[in-house]
Amino acid sequence: MSRFTNDDDFYNGNIYSHYQSILKFLIKASDDEHLAKDIAQETMLEAWIYIKKMKTYDNIEAVLIKSAGNKLKTYFKTNEKSSALIPL
Repeated sequence: MSRFTNDDDFYNGNIYSHYQSILKFLIKASDDEHLAKDIAQETMLEAWIYIKKMKTYDNIEAVLIKSAGNKLKTYFKTNEKSSALIPL
């Protein structure tokens, strides 16, 4: 049984503790600190929303980094498409 008795404890102990590593990964991958902070926050929010599922993973940091990376890819794809629609 988990040593965490409620969702807040689990989030703070097992999820939010990885915020800095996620942020560093995103800054390096995007070369944009503001974008990295936005995506890191989205990742943390999503982890809170799916807290019950997060409790089932063995390597939470890997799950969070994968999720953050997917969000960054989606951002770049969307941004690329929208910038292609703007006439120069």
